[in-house]
Amino acid sequence: MNSYLVIFLFFWLHSSCCVAENEQSLLHQLYRLFTGNQTLTNIIPPNWLDYLVTLPGSGYLVAFIYWLRHPLLLCLLLPFSLIVFIYFTVILLHLYHLRYWLRRHLNRLLSKLNQSSEGPSSASHVCLDSLAELLRRIVAAVWDAHGRIFHGYEVIGMEKLPTNGPAYLVYYHGTCPFDAYYFTSRYCIERDRFPVPVVDRFVFRVPGLGRLLETIGAIKGSVDECVAHLQPGRILKNGKVSQGDVLLISPGGVREALFSDEFYTVMWENRRGFARISLLSGQPIYPMFTENIRETIRIVQFGKGWWRSLYERTRLPLAIFYGYFPVKLR
Repeated sequence: MNSYLVIFLFFWLHSSCCVAENEQSLLHQLYRLFTGNQTLTNIIPPNWLDYLVTLPGSGYLVAFIYWLRHPLLLCLLLPFSLIVFIYFTVILLHLYHLRYWLRRHLNRLLSKLNQSSEGPSSASHVCLDSLAELLRRIVAAVWDAHGRIFHGYEVIGMEKLPTNGPAYLVYYHGTCPFDAYYFTSRYCIERDRFPVPVVDRFVFRVPGLGRLLETIGAIKGSVDECVAHLQPGRILKNGKVSQGDVLLISPGGVREALFSDEFYTVMWENRRGFARISLLSGQPIYPMFTENIRETIRIVQFGKGWWRSLYERTRLPLAIFYGYFPVKLR
């Protein structure tokens, strides 16, 4: 079968070059072949086909040519499906590793469900809060598994953050802030606390993301709201009493994500709100930076000035992205 394949490829390339009048015609034939508008046999001259029929075992060769696209598709789909299956299996194993942590909070939820069925209606609100916490822990477990598997994500200096009480983290905004997702998940698992990320307002308006951000506890983050999260005893916007949260904020925001460069240039412009938050809350700033965060997803630099001027006028985060590379993050 290998010899038939070599013979077929030789005849096809030779006949294609002979039939094509010029390079443009050959490229046009290849394009029609790629899009499915033309088959492999249509671009071979009849005299070449007549000669192929006279070869011993030519029937097998014709059948092989007819079914050639199917094994080619399988060659692409099978490795991809295998990778998906492997990652799905690894994520399940990571969830199994965290089974005691998840089961402990599931038992809390079930106990509160029993109380709400027997007690007043106010217990149902507590039950819903417990369900939201369980969902947040499941999301944290999945994201932590993804960070460990795909990026070997690790946090250096977690012990410097307080175990209880408020902490104020300021970080560099990569093209996509995967490090903020991974850190939030890792901190939730190791400290059993939910950090509060501050997210740009337009992200809440993206269909589907608003509900996800609300579930994980993200806020839009005015200065007063951020200060309230950092001061225990303050009344929050949702009516709850602040216990002193771990707050994450990136002053550069979308501008830094889109228009910073390979040298990780900080683009905070005239933004001083993060400094006001520190002064008003009386909390020190813990700076956070993740190596290679701009290498996961890159942005085409061509026309960068034009995209920048468009963003400054419209505030639309438009750019040409490429890649999602499994680089080391820490």
